Amino acid sequence: MEPKIIEKPGFTVVGIRYFGKNEKGEIPALWEDLMKRSGEIKNKSRVMESYGLMGMMDKEGNFEYIACLPVEKVAELPEGMVSRKIDDTKYLVFTHVGDAEKMKKTYDFVYNKYCPDCDEEIRYDTYHFELYDERFKNFAPDSEFDIYIPIK
Repeated sequence: MEPKIIEKPGFTVVGIRYFGKNEKGEIPALWEDLMKRSGEIKNKSRVMESYGLMGMMDKEGNFEYIACLPVEKVAELPEGMVSRKIDDTKYLVFTHVGDAEKMKKTYDFVYNKYCPDCDEEIRYDTYHFELYDERFKNFAPDSEFDIYIPIK
């Protein structure tokens, strides 16, 4: 699995934040909550995308994850939601194909095999993220989404 290198323009998102270890499937539940409440988000972008922003893991294995939708601007935040602005950045982009069970294998390849030996310098000062678009089919065998790893 060879990544593409792309420069992505900055964007702004609104969504629901989780912080923890995802030991009890909290992230899939977060997405369910976001989809139920997506109508509360004002100024949504017309682009049919959603994002899973991932912050870096702490020493205990906890990390921030924000299930979110792109917006043109943030006017008011629905209760319990957060906004984040992502600047123009260059990324390594990996495509995950398949069901949710294969995600662990994909992430293991990206972070434990590819990134440690790659020629690019990985950035840990900004969000890494998952981008879901029309290729995502709720983890059907032919479902796809992209994993964006920021680089310098």
